[in-house]
Amino acid sequence: MHPAAAGALSLSAGAAANLVLVDPVARWTVNAGALASRSRNTPYAGRKLPGRVQATFLRGRPTVLDGKIA
Repeated sequence: MHPAAAGALSLSAGAAANLVLVDPVARWTVNAGALASRSRNTPYAGRKLPGRVQATFLRGRPTVLDGKIA
């Protein structure tokens, strides 16, 4: 999907549900070893950041729940 087309998405019965649920109030400290990435190199290590992804869904199926890979 082209990024410009993202605004054309809608939630409706039978449609693909690609969603990200974010807690905008949460704060967290970046720990490179806890990231779901093969790389442990991050310029944000040790920094406190606002907002935290709580869940992601790809085609209606959970891929992340409570911040952990589903």
